[in-house]
Amino acid sequence: MLRIPRQLLNPLAVIACLGLMAANPSGAHHVLDDSELVWFVVFSDTHIGANLGGYGEKDTDRLDWATGEMVNTIQPEFIINAGDLTDATNGFLIPTGQKDGEWESYRGILDANGMTPDFYYDIPGNHDHYSEWPLEHYLTWSMQGSQDGQLNHAWTHTDATGQKYLFIGLATCASNGAIAPFDDAGLDETDLTFLGNTLEENADADIVTVFGHHPLESLNDGHDEFYNALAANSVSAYIFGHTHEYATWWENATVHVNIDSITKGNSRNIALVAFDGLGMSVNVFDVQKWPQVMITAPVDAELGENHLYDYMISNALPEAKIRALAFHPDGVASATAVIDSDLTIPMVKVGDRLWEAPFDPREMDPNVPHVATVTINAGGTTASDEVVFYLFEDDTPIDNPEETEPSPEWVEAVEFVEAVEDYEVITADWVEESADVVSWPESDYEIVEDTGVESDIPGSDIPGSDIPGSDIPEDEWKSDGVSSEELAEFDFWGVDGTADGLEEDIVADSKAMGQIPGPKSSGCSSASTVAADPAGLLLIVLLGLLVLFMRRWRWSC
Repeated sequence: MLRIPRQLLNPLAVIACLGLMAANPSGAHHVLDDSELVWFVVFSDTHIGANLGGYGEKDTDRLDWATGEMVNTIQPEFIINAGDLTDATNGFLIPTGQKDGEWESYRGILDANGMTPDFYYDIPGNHDHYSEWPLEHYLTWSMQGSQDGQLNHAWTHTDATGQKYLFIGLATCASNGAIAPFDDAGLDETDLTFLGNTLEENADADIVTVFGHHPLESLNDGHDEFYNALAANSVSAYIFGHTHEYATWWENATVHVNIDSITKGNSRNIALVAFDGLGMSVNVFDVQKWPQVMITAPVDAELGENHLYDYMISNALPEAKIRALAFHPDGVASATAVIDSDLTIPMVKVGDRLWEAPFDPREMDPNVPHVATVTINAGGTTASDEVVFYLFEDDTPIDNPEETEPSPEWVEAVEFVEAVEDYEVITADWVEESADVVSWPESDYEIVEDTGVESDIPGSDIPGSDIPGSDIPEDEWKSDGVSSEELAEFDFWGVDGTADGLEEDIVADSKAMGQIPGPKSSGCSSASTVAADPAGLLLIVLLGLLVLFMRRWRWSC
């Protein structure tokens, strides 16, 4: 039996397949090479000038480390400083306004370490706004503001396969030059117009990531518009600082990553983010700490407790890959992968900072979650990263062992969902009480409604069709949706090829969420299935004649 990939059951994936969402994070898939891998780094709250309160030289030392040693070691596609670039205190505790000396020190570190506007993206925070509007100091001294004279910024990246990534940095600080605590964080009309135009102009982006200084809940002006924009455009992540605390959670379909201050905090203040096959990975680590490792394939199904865009790997693939980024200023000596605590696989270095190891999904149980751990040895110290991933049972033979995801069954499943807009598929109920009448494959499922259009869905004219998803019960595809609780675990039922019943086939899926808009489904009665079968119709006629004969015989007596 063909199993429909779990991505298709994610309601967001269904909507994306129907073309109702801008980006395509639900298209995440397992890739055997690094052709779809990109990574970058985010930090925030450098607070240059914050010398009192026990911070000493942390402000300048850590910005120098982030733009020097860290960049040289990690070699990201770009880095982002998410606001509060300077402290506006002039070395005291209370921010009183913008200070030339702080901004000169800030820009001096960037220039000394060779930062450029096409690599280093800095956006304003509330400390960069105090007592000043418009933000003259930001527009004069920041890397981005001095380049384009704007407060909001956007840039793109295209990987080797042509997939497009859109990144947006927003000025979430107030727009009135108020002093603390009277500033009012938010997005004004200019900010929202920039956001809307950028999303519209880059509607072809596969991945959208947004950066700001404040958490969504701290925004007053523009809160609702920003909230809706994240959901409507399938934004993968919103990454920010401001709170000087670390937290990660999902809100709607976007993971929110709040990182601690690089100057005023000592842990969880450097966010390493990667997309591999459109699958997102995030590792938030401590400033100035080496070594670091992050698994990018498979993606961690437990990112933020519940990764909405993770994927399953076909257990028909002869080979899959564990891929990890590993970093240390002096290089990484070795890396080892372990699957489910019992399979140890030495990893091979395939790039300056990239390690891989193959494994065979065909020898693994598709009915349970699996754990992959990568441990690296660098500079006499070890570091580890762990992910949880899933397989799906796939009976489709793979002719080309070099073939990479997405697999043929995934492509067919997507084509089916795309066709749902034009075709109304009605499934008939299973007739348990008429096992002697029903036989496979004539009457398990019927297309009982003629749309008047000749169907081009593969197999749609065949009862008991092989269309992906045709074996899902009608009550799993209610057009009016089901609750999150009902979707906490899916039961899939497949026909065992006989008239004696159904073979139970349960695949747990704790990742499903929300409501699933799917094919319009209407449960037909048992009689409709029998009536549509010639043998059943003949039997009904014979039974009717028999009853009529018995009544006549009784009356004649």
